[in-house]
Amino acid sequence: MRDDYLERFKDFTIGIPGFRSEILEDDKEWWALGRHHGLITPLLDWTYSPYIASFFAFTEYIELMNPGFKNGTQKQGITFGTEPVVVWALVISDGLEKKDEFEIVKSRKDNFYHQKSQQGIFTRLSHPYHCDLESYLISRDLANHLERYEINGQAMGKALCDFELMNITFSSLFPDLHGAAMQANHISGWSFMSHE
Repeated sequence: MRDDYLERFKDFTIGIPGFRSEILEDDKEWWALGRHHGLITPLLDWTYSPYIASFFAFTEYIELMNPGFKNGTQKQGITFGTEPVVVWALVISDGLEKKDEFEIVKSRKDNFYHQKSQQGIFTRLSHPYHCDLESYLISRDLANHLERYEINGQAMGKALCDFELMNITFSSLFPDLHGAAMQANHISGWSFMSHE
């Protein structure tokens, strides 16, 4: 079933203006490209930047608290939650990858502009028994490679303003027409948030 998603994605990319499929060397690169454009994949997104990771965690949290936030159609002002926003960190070191079980997927192809702007990498877990990264790393006695950070949900307004000051926005992380539209939907709403 998973492979069907990839094959359909490949089929639907045929004829897209400006897209050069010949530069993609293998299915890993196809998966990575698809992941950045919303394809259901076996990959997990990571970024080298704790600020970019926090931006995605906060915007997911805001969408949960305010349905329609991501496309700018929430029905009222933004509601701030009380639950913590969770950001995960993966410590990458020699010996973390394991053939046919856990791999780090990177690409530096021209088509991967989202990955570049988001300072992104992916991981792929293919273990026959462990389907989540936490239990897998525990089974390998590598639990210390996964860290969980909780940020108070009340900090949401300040965080969004701070991200904008650092140029961590939808338009900078998605440097295309979609990102520009997402940013245009939100820029006026963010300016009302407190900087305290």
